[in-house]
Amino acid sequence: MRKGLKAIAITDHDIFEGIEEALEARRGFSLEIIPGIEWSTNEKGVEILCYFPDTEKFLADYKAGKFNSRLIPLTQAREKRMAEMIKKAQELGAFRNEGIIVPHIEEFKEEVAEITPFRYWFIPGALSVYLWKKYKDNFNRLGCKSPNDVYNRYLIGQGLLGPFETELDISPGGVAEYAKEVGGLSVLAHPKDMENKGRRTKSEVKEFIFNLARRKLIVGVQVDDRRNSRADTLSYVRMVKEWNKQNPSWPLVMISGSDHHSFGPDYNYELGCGRVDKENPQGNLIPWIGKYETTVALLKKKSTASPLGKRSLSLFSRQFRP
Repeated sequence: MRKGLKAIAITDHDIFEGIEEALEARRGFSLEIIPGIEWSTNEKGVEILCYFPDTEKFLADYKAGKFNSRLIPLTQAREKRMAEMIKKAQELGAFRNEGIIVPHIEEFKEEVAEITPFRYWFIPGALSVYLWKKYKDNFNRLGCKSPNDVYNRYLIGQGLLGPFETELDISPGGVAEYAKEVGGLSVLAHPKDMENKGRRTKSEVKEFIFNLARRKLIVGVQVDDRRNSRADTLSYVRMVKEWNKQNPSWPLVMISGSDHHSFGPDYNYELGCGRVDKENPQGNLIPWIGKYETTVALLKKKSTASPLGKRSLSLFSRQFRP
């Protein structure tokens, strides 16, 4: 509320945890909580945000186990992948040489919630934060300045984080189709990751967005994100504007997201602000992109294409005080 946010969406990776607690915590305040999730896909750098603006319907479906056919297999796949990653990390020479001891799986499971902000052991970022908390000085000597450096340099850079192994269709299109079936609104998450992790060019990212939009599988794009430079964000804005000009019957919404994972001095990003650093002391997110009224106006244009209606569609957006 102090940051001037009117609505926030909680979208953890492949799980809906924390939403009920957030809805309870916001009682008595005007802040709107939008249930959501960030679905993983089988393409590098591609994730699909899925919002459920009709909170009551979402809670009823969630408690009835409507999403279990997807949530359970994904959790099992994440647990398997995490176990393999820990095993690879134990064998990594760079860690052994620097005296960094990677715990056994059972030890990690017991300690992860105490040492890190993560509730679940199978989240990849939990390992980088766990090791950072225990061996910060060691990692400093290796040139790492944050848990993100550990994650990017070792979990990703050394190939410790493997692919999902699941029989589910986790192609971007398959994920978006599923989201549509269960009443969710899909938004392509942080396209900058498609460049960084997926090695796509800007033109390839644009064609990817257009392809999903042609099939009416996404209602928007997260154009603004803590990963972005100002040039990145404006390039994604131009992509969406170009699509919208050419396709007025299916306009895409521009979403702004801080992608705020954890609190603490080891992170340089903040809820509602994005990346906070010397160049961006107030955060790197561009206020007008996430402005509540502008987003609501665009989302209302989607109301005729969604059974959720205008009122629900207007909720997942942001408001900045002047």
